[in-house]
Amino acid sequence: MGRRLSATLSPTSDALYAHIIETGRISCAIRECRAPLSIRRKPKAAKNSITPSSKPLQPFVKDLSALTRTLYLFTRSDLKTILYPSLLFAVSTAFSPSLTTSTFTPPAASLLPRLLLAAAWVWLNLLIFCIGNQRLPHSIAEDRLNKPWRPIPSERLTPAQAKENWITAQVIAASLSLALGQGLWQCLALMVLGYIHNDLGAGDRSCVLRNILNAAGFLCFGTGAAAVTMAKSVEFTRAAYMWYAIIAAVVFTTIQSQDMHDQEGDRELSRRTVPLIFGDQNARWSLAVLVLGWSLLVPRWWGASIWTSGVFLLVGGSIAVRYWTQREVHDDRKTYRIWNLWIVCLYLMSSVKTFGL
Repeated sequence: MGRRLSATLSPTSDALYAHIIETGRISCAIRECRAPLSIRRKPKAAKNSITPSSKPLQPFVKDLSALTRTLYLFTRSDLKTILYPSLLFAVSTAFSPSLTTSTFTPPAASLLPRLLLAAAWVWLNLLIFCIGNQRLPHSIAEDRLNKPWRPIPSERLTPAQAKENWITAQVIAASLSLALGQGLWQCLALMVLGYIHNDLGAGDRSCVLRNILNAAGFLCFGTGAAAVTMAKSVEFTRAAYMWYAIIAAVVFTTIQSQDMHDQEGDRELSRRTVPLIFGDQNARWSLAVLVLGWSLLVPRWWGASIWTSGVFLLVGGSIAVRYWTQREVHDDRKTYRIWNLWIVCLYLMSSVKTFGL
């Protein structure tokens, strides 16, 4: 009976075994048929493989963007006072034959590349002064109240990191001046003036010294930008030095405009500014008279037309009237902006003859 059972099951077992073998072959065939499909999917994997190679650039770009933003915040408040007027100072000098040894008026297109270099030169030197001032303890305390967006009070940088950037900027600025062949003595002079004003605190101890330092700084920024903009072979004439002396006198006698809207903060820090020493009323009257006086004298010195003289007098007169009639802090802040416009008009006065104005 056992052999009969074995004979009965044997065909079934053989059939089952054959079925299993056949099924295995079909599975292999299916795998082989699917192989090309996996190959076709490789481009998708290749696309993903590009991403890791680009990822190392992302931290670098992010850090560079953050650094640029940080350095910009150091100088943001002073761009309208120093950078833009200094560039216009340079342009006006370039188009004023009486101020340089150049015998021709250069085309505007040829000045553009040098003007961009001048902008870099001015901004670097401005950055040095701003970091040197904002890294000091009393400046940090003041900025926490009035300008918390600046890099140190906003904790974008520590004072130690700011000092490292300050030193680096000085090296870069001096190297740039050497490479350009112009602006080196102005660059070094600005470093000295900044040290006297910030580290020695001379700008806070005497209103006279404060105004002298500001006048010298304005002149260094302007003449440095002009020197970088002009060709290496061009030198300033005697008339240029006379004009620069007038500019220095104008700034020295009216720069206290920047102190009118910040008297409370200056009083808390015991700064000796013109409105705090001589009184708010006297400071306003002196500013009005001096601005009006210079608005009449400067156009006459240059032989400007009645229209040019009228525009300059109009801007200066608006400053005088505002100091007489509008005395709130926000009014004084706006008047200071107009004073910056008046300084720009002053800088442009040297080119009136070139353009027949």
